[in-house]
Amino acid sequence: KMNKILQYILLLLFIAGAFTLNAQKSINDIGLLMDYSRPVKYEIGGVTVSGAKYSDANAIILYSGLKVGSTIELPGSKEIQRAIKNLWKQRLFSNVAIRIGDIKGNTVFLNIEITERPRMSRYQFKGISKSDAESLREKINLIRGTIVNENLISTTENSVRAYFKDKGFYNTKVNIIEQPEPNVNNSEILIINVQKGKKVKIDKIILEGDTALAEMKLKHALKGTRETSLINTFSSKKFKNYKFQEDKKALIDLYNSQGYRDAKIVTDSIWESSPNRLTIKLKIFEGKQYYFGNISFVGNTKY
Repeated sequence: KMNKILQYILLLLFIAGAFTLNAQKSINDIGLLMDYSRPVKYEIGGVTVSGAKYSDANAIILYSGLKVGSTIELPGSKEIQRAIKNLWKQRLFSNVAIRIGDIKGNTVFLNIEITERPRMSRYQFKGISKSDAESLREKINLIRGTIVNENLISTTENSVRAYFKDKGFYNTKVNIIEQPEPNVNNSEILIINVQKGKKVKIDKIILEGDTALAEMKLKHALKGTRETSLINTFSSKKFKNYKFQEDKKALIDLYNSQGYRDAKIVTDSIWESSPNRLTIKLKIFEGKQYYFGNISFVGNTKY
């Protein structure tokens, strides 16, 4: 009698397991049962979202472009592929998948599965002074709760490098480490490690296209951008980008004061000629020199 009861229990367990397996297959793996050589048209009966803890499910469905009542072909639907691309473009998720939840006749129910990217809870700098850190906070403008993705990391690294490059640290290295925020789900701390390196100096300035004015006079106009020479022994030869931009304008102002109203810098090139040494090349278009012609007065009746 005990054997019969045991057999009966095992039979029930087998039936329950088979039912569960078939249910899972019909919901999760139904795509595997379809014939890819014969796609069938279905009407979308509903779209659900799973994995969204901080994102709005309705917004996700809207981003996907999938609409209840519209028709799609399964398997190999272009609409599904387009929906996945649309969601990836938002840069909010680390994983996106669209699966068939159920099929009833010619009606299909879809489920969008997403894995949300973490959000930044706070950030800190390492390797730089407090004053530089405060200036960078204003420049990079990282806001708490911002989605941490490749674009955020890349933009922040570039902004930090540009800040120090402008100050003469041409070889600054930036490495951002993501650390989980303790006791806060789906949040990260950004550790921004900075190695400024040494300030670069200007080894040589090459001027091309300068025939009207003496080269020495032109280089003298570059007051904040001086090359290494015996004449400039006591002046700063460190490269500062903001000074360089000011000096290019001063160079054109000098040409304008001498009557060369069309003068302009066609190109400027900067390269590292040796470790921590830069060479600067300016290609100049001088144009023609203008002179005053006749001066006439109109409307003068008393004088």
